Amino acid sequence: MSSVILSLLATHRGGAGTARSDEASPPAPALRSTSGRPKRRGAVVTLAVTLAMAFVVLPGAQVAVADAASMGTRTPATVPIPKPILESKTYKMNLYDARLVRYQDPNYTACVATATQMMLNFVASNGAKGDGFRWNTSTSYTTQQNILAWERSHDAYAPSSPGTDPHGWRNGLNFYGWGSYTNASAMTYQDLSYTSYTAAVKAAVSAIATFDKPVGILGWAGGHAQFINGYEVYGQDPAVSSDFRVVAVYLTDPLRSDGLRNARISDASFRSGPYTYRFRPYNWKDSPYDDPYTPGNVPSYKEWYGKWVIVAPVR
Repeated sequence: MSSVILSLLATHRGGAGTARSDEASPPAPALRSTSGRPKRRGAVVTLAVTLAMAFVVLPGAQVAVADAASMGTRTPATVPIPKPILESKTYKMNLYDARLVRYQDPNYTACVATATQMMLNFVASNGAKGDGFRWNTSTSYTTQQNILAWERSHDAYAPSSPGTDPHGWRNGLNFYGWGSYTNASAMTYQDLSYTSYTAAVKAAVSAIATFDKPVGILGWAGGHAQFINGYEVYGQDPAVSSDFRVVAVYLTDPLRSDGLRNARISDASFRSGPYTYRFRPYNWKDSPYDDPYTPGNVPSYKEWYGKWVIVAPVR
């Protein structure tokens, strides 16, 4: 019975005490009328039953309001359930492992292959491997070159273009990491494009938080491969909520001269800082072929051109 009912009963009885659930109520004394005949508390009992039935809480956070006169049909009235107020705080995560990094040098066209190698190394060392993970950590130049050759044969690049494109990067991560790259629904990594900087960076952070794997970044407006191996955000947990603000990312670059190894880059600098690590829209059109492993039949560059592109885990 609700506190409202108890209060009304106490008032009706003329009492001001608090009802206790662990004490039995004493029997109601008989009231005497002016004629001397005893009068029972039938009115009090009727009021208690009527009020109790009028405040029945139903499942699904609805209250049934009864007609106190006829006790007829009940009309459910929805009671809004307030969302819990969660405390905002700082969340951090970093998959970096200094033992498992390498530079792409001396091959200056191997940024994607080297990023692939290090990303899989970090998954093997600190990340969530998932079913079928088969990569053995390596920092060898031979492995880097083998990855580059394989990715070049599984991308949408024009033959005259050096390096490889986002499809080659995605396919290389899936093949060397988990062995599956031809079935889009079974891919662990996908190349994804966004129409805004904020959406792309938040998606990258959420992917790292959710799947414990690094995220590739098409840096230099699409001309260079870098990857995010960590983040710092403020708000709610990015693994379960989009209600957060990116404070900084931790960026690793395969090119020695850039000097970016687990570098903390503030959100403001990542958005509009120096060219070496500013995240800008993709500006290349040298992937004229369709990707045979995903639906559709368009030149691949149209998926990315003018957008912010990442290569992110989806499972």
